[in-house]
Amino acid sequence: MIFFSFPQDIEQLHNLGEHNEKDLISIEGLSYRINGNIQHNPVLPPIKDIDSLHFTQRDLISLETYKQYYRIGLKRSSDVIITSRGCPFSCKFCYSLTPGYRSRSPGNVLTEIGKIYKRSRGLSIVDDNFTVNRKRCITILEGVLKNN
Repeated sequence: MIFFSFPQDIEQLHNLGEHNEKDLISIEGLSYRINGNIQHNPVLPPIKDIDSLHFTQRDLISLETYKQYYRIGLKRSSDVIITSRGCPFSCKFCYSLTPGYRSRSPGNVLTEIGKIYKRSRGLSIVDDNFTVNRKRCITILEGVLKNN
């Protein structure tokens, strides 16, 4: 059984074709089972340029099914977006395991919001730290108002 931790893992495994234990050991961030024992390879460093990540393929998700799992009180279909990862703080009590804060550019976020709006009209930003960079936050929100 193979567990994937990052899209890069899937691409690397696809390129390997028929794999063996030696091949699996070479993929950072991969967890897998060999002879009943679970193995964990070293974790990949966080992706610094998260603008480089592909948008979620929302056309593969039924809005009706999705609504059942994420209810925010809207009577229309809605979607979610994450515009940053990590946290700029180092609180001892925090659950965040990813060091450092990385955010998507306002332009990248607005492009994805435009795609979501064409599909569902409802949106929730589910970042833990959306407002940590005030200038970025205002730029995104002004862009949403302008493009409404």
